[in-house]
Amino acid sequence: MTARTLFALSVLLGACASPEEQPPQSVRPGRAPATPAGRPVVLSLDDLAPAPALALPYDGGTFDLAAQRGQLVVLTLADGEALAQVLAPLVALADDLVADEAVVAVVTPEVPAGFDAPLPLLADADGAAARAFGAGALPLTVVVDRNGLVRGRHRGVPTQAAVMEIVDLVLVEDEPALPADLDLALTPIPPAEVHALVADGAVLVDVRPAAVRVREGTVDGAAALPLADLGPDDLPANLGVPLIFVASDTEDARRAAEQAHDWGYSAVFLVDGGPDDLRDARVDRVVG
Repeated sequence: MTARTLFALSVLLGACASPEEQPPQSVRPGRAPATPAGRPVVLSLDDLAPAPALALPYDGGTFDLAAQRGQLVVLTLADGEALAQVLAPLVALADDLVADEAVVAVVTPEVPAGFDAPLPLLADADGAAARAFGAGALPLTVVVDRNGLVRGRHRGVPTQAAVMEIVDLVLVEDEPALPADLDLALTPIPPAEVHALVADGAVLVDVRPAAVRVREGTVDGAAALPLADLGPDDLPANLGVPLIFVASDTEDARRAAEQAHDWGYSAVFLVDGGPDDLRDARVDRVVG
């Protein structure tokens, strides 16, 4: 499992946090609900909404957000006082994303005359963009994916690391520019990684037949759902919840993972081994 895949899984777990950790919020299309300053927020799959239609003056022409479909877009809305502060981290971010052909721009009420900016400065004189994104206090950074969906936001002066927490998830989803028969969503997870991921909110599913579980012992903390009876109604309603499948036969775990992926689950994994490997790695106990 690559470091980037593990990072994406950790971000997905954050996005699927329990209500105590991340209160549910009602999101109208393109609007950003209240965001704690300095903390990046990755939207869950249930909250994804199209970015608002915006056409802002830029360099004698118009920057049309809808026309950027197919490109990753990072927009930071900032007033004049914060303009100088947001530029440095955004320039560094743009440099990091050159290979990904991302668009990084600043939306500001008034573009200073003669200001030589290293990034596109988009004029929002009437505040239409700020209202459309429900910005409230500025600065606010919004990440829009290649499908035109708002994927996350960061309030306050953006840091490169905070914005990349959102961007990395989108880039990982785009990565299957790999062979068509290779799917990163079916990545084997080393047994030593499983316990921490389950503790953070992933769901571990034991698909062994009941008789085998009795003979070999149950996997502590796993949902017992035999492969032969497994259906979409047995799994979490939120398609963004990471699922990790385990079986004595790794091929059974893979078949279960493939089924879940076909049902629309976006983060599906399997244990690289079986219940005995979980026990040996001391990440879970097999109890008779």
